[in-house]
Amino acid sequence: MQGALRFGVVRLLSFVSLIASLAAVWALAASAVPTAASNSPACLRGEWRASQAETKRVLRALVPVDGIEPRGKLYMIFRDGAFQYGSTSLVLKIDMGDTVATAQARFFTLQRYTARTGSFTTTRGTSTIEYGKMTATTRGKTVTVNGPPPKTTRIPGGATPFQCRGGTLKVKLPRFASLSWITLQRA
Repeated sequence: MQGALRFGVVRLLSFVSLIASLAAVWALAASAVPTAASNSPACLRGEWRASQAETKRVLRALVPVDGIEPRGKLYMIFRDGAFQYGSTSLVLKIDMGDTVATAQARFFTLQRYTARTGSFTTTRGTSTIEYGKMTATTRGKTVTVNGPPPKTTRIPGGATPFQCRGGTLKVKLPRFASLSWITLQRA
């Protein structure tokens, strides 16, 4: 039984790492050709948040695993030439038959950016993931462990297409065809 619990925690931990890695890859590997748009770079100022439903859609596309249930919200902040993308708190729950595992984490990227109509370009930066508690329960027994220590990695920059319409920002997620665009609302 302890083996199943530990397996649940380890599997969930690898999913959290995968989500953070894939999100960082998007933030780093944004190299798609900008789409034609009449969007002013001025609309990028401030904070933007994805809804819970949009966050679930993005995370499920990044980690297509049956039974995974993400909670949390993705965000982007554009302020004084600095770009930050991430999640203040992510809770991932996965049902694996007799075992239910839950993990907490947050991740964020930090980069400088410049913008022009319909596209912003980030410079090299960093991506950090901070883990919280990891819990697995099976047949009434629960195991809780601390997540691994925070991890920061260097990330490259690149160009990312965007569209602004009023209080809605859409950002192209290159290399993830199933996602296409992520939609955020002004916070």
